[in-house]
Amino acid sequence: MHPNLEPRKIQYLTNLQVYFDNNAYHNLVMLEAEGYSNDEMIGIPSFVKKSGLNDLPPDGILEFDLVIEPLDPEKKDVLNWSTKIIFDLNKFPEKLKGIKVNAKKNSDIVLIDD
Repeated sequence: MHPNLEPRKIQYLTNLQVYFDNNAYHNLVMLEAEGYSNDEMIGIPSFVKKSGLNDLPPDGILEFDLVIEPLDPEKKDVLNWSTKIIFDLNKFPEKLKGIKVNAKKNSDIVLIDD
């Protein structure tokens, strides 16, 4: 990350996919998001969890912001982003009901079946 630039939300989320790998040893989830920003700096996209690592809001929705960590202050007209994260559902309370990802201008949610 550029030392003088703070992370900020990607403008638009265009695709959110959740893939589950449920087997006897682990309960992994891969979260994949795509989006774009207009008039933005080159950087690294990432997910930032909105609450503490093991905290889950009463509604059971695990929430992330989709952010860009700028590397260079030079702006481009349009930049497309794609990023993935894998996490273990066993590390979260059993009441997890969904995953929400927020961009600056929109958001998306995937509900998890019991």
